[in-house]
Amino acid sequence: MGRPTMPRKKIRNPSNETSRETTHTTTTTTEAASTGGSNMLGVTGGGLDGSTGNDHSEKHTNSTSSSASTGASTGGSTGEASTKLTEKKKGRNEADAMNKEMMELAANCEKNAPNADKFVLEKKNFEVTSLIRGTKKDGAYFIHDDNNNKYLLRIEPAKSGRLRFAHEIIVEMEKLFPKKDDIPVLRAIAFGSVPKFGNSKCLVLSPYALTLYEILKFLKTFTTGCAYNVGLQTLDAIKYLHQAGYILRNVRPDSFSVDAESERKIYLTGFRFARSHFAGGTKNKKVRAARSNFKFGVTPRYGSLAGMNEKDQGRKDDLESWIYMFYEMLDRKNALPWANKEKSKAMIEQKEQFMENKIPEVYKIVPSEFKEIVDMVRKMKYESAPDYQAIKTIVEMVGIAKQIDITVCDWMGKFDDPAIRQMVIDKGAEKTVDNVFTGKDDFEVTTNLGRKILNKDDQLKSEKTTWKVVCRLGSGGFGDVYKVVNDKKTPYALKTECDSGPDIRMLRLKVELQVLEAIEEARKAPNQMDIPGRSDVYQHFVELVDRGRNKALKCKFIVMSLLGPSLEDLMKKYDVNLSEKQNPYMIAIQTCNVSGRVFLQKLGHLLFQAIQDLHNIGFLHRDMKPANFAIGLGRAEGTIFMLDFGIGKGYIDPNTGKPKAPRARVRFFGTRKYASMASMVFREQGRRDDLETWLYVIYDIFDPENGLSWKNEVNVEKMLLERTRFFAGTGKFQIYVCQQSYAIVTTIKDPKKKYRTPDGMRMIVNYIRGLQLDTTPRYQFITESIRNVAFLNGLSTQDLSKPFTWVGNLKLTDTKKKGTKKVEHFSDSKSNKLTGGSAEA
Repeated sequence: MGRPTMPRKKIRNPSNETSRETTHTTTTTTEAASTGGSNMLGVTGGGLDGSTGNDHSEKHTNSTSSSASTGASTGGSTGEASTKLTEKKKGRNEADAMNKEMMELAANCEKNAPNADKFVLEKKNFEVTSLIRGTKKDGAYFIHDDNNNKYLLRIEPAKSGRLRFAHEIIVEMEKLFPKKDDIPVLRAIAFGSVPKFGNSKCLVLSPYALTLYEILKFLKTFTTGCAYNVGLQTLDAIKYLHQAGYILRNVRPDSFSVDAESERKIYLTGFRFARSHFAGGTKNKKVRAARSNFKFGVTPRYGSLAGMNEKDQGRKDDLESWIYMFYEMLDRKNALPWANKEKSKAMIEQKEQFMENKIPEVYKIVPSEFKEIVDMVRKMKYESAPDYQAIKTIVEMVGIAKQIDITVCDWMGKFDDPAIRQMVIDKGAEKTVDNVFTGKDDFEVTTNLGRKILNKDDQLKSEKTTWKVVCRLGSGGFGDVYKVVNDKKTPYALKTECDSGPDIRMLRLKVELQVLEAIEEARKAPNQMDIPGRSDVYQHFVELVDRGRNKALKCKFIVMSLLGPSLEDLMKKYDVNLSEKQNPYMIAIQTCNVSGRVFLQKLGHLLFQAIQDLHNIGFLHRDMKPANFAIGLGRAEGTIFMLDFGIGKGYIDPNTGKPKAPRARVRFFGTRKYASMASMVFREQGRRDDLETWLYVIYDIFDPENGLSWKNEVNVEKMLLERTRFFAGTGKFQIYVCQQSYAIVTTIKDPKKKYRTPDGMRMIVNYIRGLQLDTTPRYQFITESIRNVAFLNGLSTQDLSKPFTWVGNLKLTDTKKKGTKKVEHFSDSKSNKLTGGSAEA
């Protein structure tokens, strides 16, 4: 088939756009940037609502001018401010210099990545041809060897583990074809680290470029013959994966790619959510036991019923997802009635009807003979070994009967032009809500999966007592969390972690234990507990009950207080509105300071809480987000507890008692959606960074729709730019006075957007922006400001004295109610995933 004549489209250079936008930002210094002292990170420019800095040039004729705002927010008069003009000018210059440096760091953080360069891997010489997708340090390239043989290079940051896992899977699949040169699966040509690329992990593979999803999105539909061809090839690919001992758990068009040389082969290329299916490794053909209370995730459009119902998946689930994908390629209009809809109970019901062949519309175009395939898969069990040949025979026989050419490839010759190919890749980045993986990733870093999952009534012994397992609460890459009881039947939480891993910095239990032990020591010190105005010092942390090591399981464990759901779970599983009434203000106070209760006679006193208490014992959290704050059980249902100190870090030098000297460059640890700007450009973090991440969490709770403009962004440079706008403000202010003590400064927001963040929060933003790395924050000022904001927005002292709205009312409910559409809170976007390992690195 000849290549059709298609117009060349000039592809935009995102880096150039970022550069132009950054230049505008750094040169448009709004008056907001001078409010509240020197800039925390030198951020200036556009406003939180996306407006540009041009607003600062407007003339204000009333008393609420920006200069008045500056004076009010700093607590001094205009005359006093003018006497410090020189200092402010110096501060602005330093801020501008810092801002420029930060943006340069963000733009050049990938400087060690390959770019038209030669490298050696496993004694083979290669040369980079071009970047295909992703970023320079975590993407895919076309490369060639000395003989001009073409390959694909995949690269990821060192110690990530995912690429090594993919390599192990590919090698196991290759072993299925020991005597064939033209094998139908990806081939691993070389794997290892390349020093000149910063020791990033590099995997050289058979060349492929576009995924089936990208091709289908561009072509809109496949011809019938091509759909059959794709269905048969992807079925074979799934069979080979299963025979090698793995299940994919995320069968969808994105998981398969077309060979870049012949363009006829289809490879399985997406192994991110794969899992070993056999106990003790791939040589043992005994199926691993299905896990109970298991929460993994699915791509809603193609997710199997087991995955949708949060059950462990087997080979049958891969085939069920394959059926959905195959049917969609045959008939994109009628085959999947739930397409383009959010995951919901209604979607699960439709899939149940589908698997029972009770939806006639599905077979308007799809041959009714394929109902037999659906029946075969429906009757399979978790441990069943599929009859792939029987399924393949049905498809082939229907194709022959209908005289269909099942060798057709609709994409042949259409994407040779690199510009067109890049356009297709860019277009493929746009996905509907049901086409994106949602849920918890339980990635396993090695195929040697010897970690035993504890079952009900299993026991772990420590030097103190014996703990009996009630159920498993959660699971991660190196350990699990269980509900356990002691001999008195008192429930607690037990967290395990394997003794070792591919990267020692990924092990987090040691750091968490250090923090909890420090809290326990602080609780025992009388002078630490005797703080004026405090009644619950260190009460927003769990109690460390026990610790131990199990040689048989090769794991360490700690036992601590059992808590209720996290703030994230309150929104997702209990349908609690965190932004309702007094909730967000009390959450803000409890997570930053000490108590959600307001004592009428002590309004002027601040009761410090979780963040301050953690800082007082010399630790930073570095990963604050809704998932890491939980409510108590029973009488403690109105108290919020801080959790998960695994990537925490001590910031006090034990020799001097002062903050440690900052390192020149550090690895990124945290969750990008809430991470501080310093951490995202590999700078040292301090107490100010914890407060910055806390601020993002509070804005997200107050306004889940517009609070964080970068909430679903994955590009680091764009996320940094949006954060600079967040801190810079718009340059237009209004003044409010509450309790005759503080001037509340707020920006006038874009009338085109509907904001839910309360008036007055800008003063807190400005204060946190002005903190330096070693500054001791004024926690009391922040808490009083939160209360004043509450008063400004119509809440009374009595309102703040009431308990959270969920206290006594918690009930599991369906958050996707029929006929309603809820605003997404704490999304499962890529920016909301933890990146990095343990803190002490």
